[in-house]
Amino acid sequence: MRGADCEALTALQDYVQDVTNANSPNYIQEEDRIATFDMDGTFVGELYPSYFEYNLLEYRALDDPDYEAPKDVMETAQEIRDFVRNGKPLPDHFDMKHAYAAAKAYTGMTLAEFDAYVKAYAAQPANGFSGMTYGESFYKPMLEVFDYLKDNGFTCYVVSGSDRFICRALTESIGIPSNRVIGMDVRLVSSAQGTAEGVNYTMGREESILRTDELIIKNLKT
Repeated sequence: MRGADCEALTALQDYVQDVTNANSPNYIQEEDRIATFDMDGTFVGELYPSYFEYNLLEYRALDDPDYEAPKDVMETAQEIRDFVRNGKPLPDHFDMKHAYAAAKAYTGMTLAEFDAYVKAYAAQPANGFSGMTYGESFYKPMLEVFDYLKDNGFTCYVVSGSDRFICRALTESIGIPSNRVIGMDVRLVSSAQGTAEGVNYTMGREESILRTDELIIKNLKT
């Protein structure tokens, strides 16, 4: 890894060398070597000029010609745009307001449709940067940390306040399996489930999983 004179990097390397040394009292068995990381601002950009999921909702509600946003979703998206373009502060507790609006904005999409939607937006040029898309906005030194830990037997997880399926779409390209990504969740249902409770419903082979507008958790302060 780069930055040999970096104090934080040296501390990380010393730690890894210690816990992977079978003769050390601090030795950790490989199956117990777990590393967890936040996403936005840790290894994915959040200064273009806001969180990816905020930018995505702004586009969805205000610019997507195929979507007619409800009034409250448009209001939330406009607050993001006013912050991005004019520097107007976001309202207090905006993270939760956004979470409820985002749940509503993508309701009815299958997981495959939502994944494709996120990736299509991620392929767009990142606001404020030259020669970089949103989907390329990874901090390269942090990707080197991931590789270093993996090479030393660590399993890496992502724990984020952003939507779990947004995180999965973004991290797929850097080799983080989807089952190691934890984030904001909405209730999911089968396309033929109707009003049946999930615990009483058996999904058919030809059915799809759909997003709903019911927010389960905004995974903050973890």
